[in-house]
Amino acid sequence: MLKRASLVLSILILTALAAAQDQDYGRFDISVAAAAGLSKQSTGNSVTLHPTQGWGALVSGRVRFGSRSAVEFDYSRVRNTQKFDAPPFFYNFNTSVREYSGVYVYTLFKTEKWEPFLLGGLGAISFYPKITYLNGVQTLYTSVNQRELAYIYGGGADYHAWKRVYVRAQYRGLIYKAPDFQYSNLFTGAHGHLAEPSVGLAFRF
Repeated sequence: MLKRASLVLSILILTALAAAQDQDYGRFDISVAAAAGLSKQSTGNSVTLHPTQGWGALVSGRVRFGSRSAVEFDYSRVRNTQKFDAPPFFYNFNTSVREYSGVYVYTLFKTEKWEPFLLGGLGAISFYPKITYLNGVQTLYTSVNQRELAYIYGGGADYHAWKRVYVRAQYRGLIYKAPDFQYSNLFTGAHGHLAEPSVGLAFRF
């Protein structure tokens, strides 16, 4: 599935770049934002995964190829703890969660100051466990990095603050298969959800 997602993103990239070269209204911007990582609980197979909430950063590059259409490429990173209840065992994985994605962005309307937008696309969400605890005790178990396909949706708005500088506030939701770090007793078969509200600055050129 990740190969298919890569193919779709490659087609979007080529289409956006070709269209931007042919149009006078082609624009680019780069944004940096502070983001929250708010994860929901997942349950299945008598296992409950309830990640803690975390904070991180979101970096994006956007290519406009129409008055309302754009393609955006994103990288985000948050840290949290993936906590599994699989009685009689309880696992905590201190984890770095990273997103690599591409989305289509549609601008609803434009005023002198505001540009609200919707977005949707695909990407990969990667889990990098750093430290593993079993029943509250740090272990020497080797935890496996895990990558899953993510479906992305959301929306937000740009506020024109000064010249080429915009304030961007947005909400992004990622839906993906809940990780198990290849522990057979931690497989839930459920989907996870990561909400990423963020606020930052976009620099347009």
